[in-house]
Amino acid sequence: MTLPPRAEAEAAANELREACALHGITLPALGIDVAGVAAGFPLVQLGPAPAETVRLLAAALRQAADANSPSEP
Repeated sequence: MTLPPRAEAEAAANELREACALHGITLPALGIDVAGVAAGFPLVQLGPAPAETVRLLAAALRQAADANSPSEP
């Protein structure tokens, strides 16, 4: 089942918001891209964020990548 663009964008934004919250991260401007949705594209705006928030997000992504990488023999 394919969601309408607005519903898909909202679901994706909520998934990211929830995943970030697990790491204590808040993206203050996270939301749907209204113009993109109006044009039929399920776009999400990540928006501006404080440098410290971006660093926390980068660290969480690195940690997840490290946890999923195969260990060396």
